[in-house]
Amino acid sequence: MSNEQKMVSVPRELAVSLADDWGSPLVTSRSRMRAILEQPVEQHQGEPVKLPSCNAKSGMSHDWDQGYADGWNACLGEIAKLGPLYAHAAPAAAGEVERLRKELKIALSDIKVEQRVSNNLRQRKAELEALLREVVGTCSLVAENEPTGETVDLHDRIEASLSASAEPSAPIS
Repeated sequence: MSNEQKMVSVPRELAVSLADDWGSPLVTSRSRMRAILEQPVEQHQGEPVKLPSCNAKSGMSHDWDQGYADGWNACLGEIAKLGPLYAHAAPAAAGEVERLRKELKIALSDIKVEQRVSNNLRQRKAELEALLREVVGTCSLVAENEPTGETVDLHDRIEASLSASAEPSAPIS
């Protein structure tokens, strides 16, 4: 358990009241204390994290020692430009989590609707392809018995369309 979970801030006058009055006001103080304990604990970020400094020795014996110190200090300089760093993220604004939960619920609902629409369209496409296959069979009989340019052309176009729809479609990018 972290220190933030163990520590509870209590108004000073309530703490004094609890310490001094063990009589009838204790019931009132106790109910006020319960009300405080039922509230969510305020989360603080705490103090910014302090980065370690380069412990360069005064009597550096190698050229690379100075390069190491310079590199370390340059790195610390870049990190300092980011501003204060904290061990934990800032607490969410009041209501932010609930707002995001509502948005997620709406988005998931929208996804379910789109999945149903997609499944319905896929089913309708399969039905139309089956119907076209029946037409192709009929056109084949007509084209064999009474071949005309129109029936042969219609037969060829429908077959080309059906063979193209059997190929996997390219993903939309």
